Amino acid sequence: MACFRTRRHTIVQTLAGFPSLGTFGSCGELENLEWSDVRFDLGLLMIQEKAEWRPKTDERVIPLSEALRSALTEQHKMRRSDRCVIATHGGGRETHLLEKVKSICRKAGIAPRAATVHALPHSFGA
Repeated sequence: MACFRTRRHTIVQTLAGFPSLGTFGSCGELENLEWSDVRFDLGLLMIQEKAEWRPKTDERVIPLSEALRSALTEQHKMRRSDRCVIATHGGGRETHLLEKVKSICRKAGIAPRAATVHALPHSFGA
């Protein structure tokens, strides 16, 4: 996957950071993550309810691992939105992340059926 040093690579890298923490609940958490939820200054990530979305589990605070901080910092530099962490070309909330991960895996020669959110940390050696 190292050859995918693009915005899509950063999306996968960010996705991989969550399961390695053992706290990732769903793609919905990443799809609804906003920059105001990422507290670089405190080294924390907030999973919290939004007007149009509610986490499957309770709201919580997650310490940023060095790998996740690095991935989010890279994502912040390339951001398309001042609100959404993973945004569309137009700056709106990106959806269907799992399908995008499967597409990236196909391009990298990884069987799409093996591309699950829970399998990602193993592909990065986490």
